[in-house]
Amino acid sequence: DRSIGAPFGKLATENEPLTIADSNSFRDWVGNRSGSFPEAYRKIKAVNVGLLQLDEAQAEELEIGKNECALGGGK
Repeated sequence: DRSIGAPFGKLATENEPLTIADSNSFRDWVGNRSGSFPEAYRKIKAVNVGLLQLDEAQAEELEIGKNECALGGGK
């Protein structure tokens, strides 16, 4: 069996972030494990607010790049 899941009861006792009951402690846990925003994120934000213009090839490169922005910016 190559499943990657487990019953929630088991996860709730064995998965570190799920054992954190206090919301402030959970935020600290997540914040301590997140990195800074990647350069691609900064470029995308600059494009979105009109501070940077890209040609089509540059825009495509940003579009197909790694998705690593979700938890960035914590540091």
